[in-house]
Amino acid sequence: MTGTSPFKQADGDNYEAGNGNEVIGTGADLQSILGKLAYESTGGHRFELSGEQVHDNTTRPFRANIGQLIGRLDTDRPYDMKRQNLVFNYATTHNEGMWNPKLVLGYNSTELGVPSDFPDVVYSTGETTSLSGKIENSFIFSPGDSLTVGADFYDDEASYKDHSVDVAEQATNIGIYAQARLTPVEALRLSAGLRGDKQWFEGIDGTEIDHAGLSGNVAIAYDVIETVTLKAGYSNVFGGVALAENFIMNPAWDYSGGIKAIRSNNVTLGAEFHQDGFSFGAGVFRSRFKDARNEVYSIRGEPVGVGADLTTDFETRGYSLMAGYSWGPGFVRVSFTDTEFTIGDKAGDSDAGQYLGTPIGRMVAIEAGHRFDTIGLAIGGTIDAAFKNKDTVDQGNLPLESYQAVGLYAEYQPPMADFLTLRVEGNNLFDETYADRATYGQEFSNVVPLYEPGRSVLVKATVHF
Repeated sequence: MTGTSPFKQADGDNYEAGNGNEVIGTGADLQSILGKLAYESTGGHRFELSGEQVHDNTTRPFRANIGQLIGRLDTDRPYDMKRQNLVFNYATTHNEGMWNPKLVLGYNSTELGVPSDFPDVVYSTGETTSLSGKIENSFIFSPGDSLTVGADFYDDEASYKDHSVDVAEQATNIGIYAQARLTPVEALRLSAGLRGDKQWFEGIDGTEIDHAGLSGNVAIAYDVIETVTLKAGYSNVFGGVALAENFIMNPAWDYSGGIKAIRSNNVTLGAEFHQDGFSFGAGVFRSRFKDARNEVYSIRGEPVGVGADLTTDFETRGYSLMAGYSWGPGFVRVSFTDTEFTIGDKAGDSDAGQYLGTPIGRMVAIEAGHRFDTIGLAIGGTIDAAFKNKDTVDQGNLPLESYQAVGLYAEYQPPMADFLTLRVEGNNLFDETYADRATYGQEFSNVVPLYEPGRSVLVKATVHF
């Protein structure tokens, strides 16, 4: 039997962005504890139980995803966030033959309390809970041929409460699935799966909406020659109805029009090359989503109950390139991605797509490192960069500006004390003023986004026992 129980306490003030300005609501006041117990019998049966509790209670931006709205004085307010997770796992460890069962049961709860926007409401709370699980068995016919069949479920609830309102949406889903992985010949690997889902959704007024759907996927990988592999994949996925965001739930919502279930079509194509430490890769991807829920509290000029059943279609597409070289104790890797995000037939923005996606554009990531095994020292550096994205200009918004963030790190593990790891990082060394490309609001002239930290140094010691 083994067990762990790490505890974390984080305290700190607001950090400064690269321009030297304090970023409101970025301080730390967090406590977390994670416990894990595991037992493995001599017969190969493994049982695991893990639990986590996190409590974060400090000042955050008034709107959690916005640094500040220009012209508004409401810059920050206290947020009280509590999260709990409990997971049980059972599996066999031999991974062979016709009997390889796996059982997973999990429960999680996240509660967020904030002072209310309304003068007569002291405090408001949003809570989301989920009970989920799955049971499956893998039939392993040979090292490259297997069939996994199983069933899963979830029972989710999202609620909002204040002194006068107590509303909730619920969704329950049961699914069955089968996934086959086959190797007809040594150079060819196939995967194909099918699943069926039945979802029961209940709105805040008790309206019940049921959906059912099938999903399928297929993937292929073929080694053209020993060093070159071609890959392709396709999936068509039923996603049901997503629960609404807690803090925009409206007691007057009208569900009589029904809510459509989301469905996605996803395609990927790629190629990889590996030889003598060199590696190259390229891929293209496209995902189309139909009837994604995009609810709002209410629509200006419309009856107050309109907003619960709004859906939209959106698409992400693009390509990626990668290259790397490994020389044993060291490596260098470069990756480039170019992603387009559209809602309907127009370029998407982070407001219309706040539940769907953000306009990422073109990004580059570079990392190089080398380890000196004789002395237990590893050194390296990273560059994360984004190119200017003008897609947002088509809708009358600002472009997303380019940025480059450079970091260096060193990690030391004393040969005489391999349980100890010391690490020092220098991040954003050139004091770049930037917001991560996925951050909300960068394309709007009245929004100050949440900027990343300026030049900073992190020193960390980790002890394994």
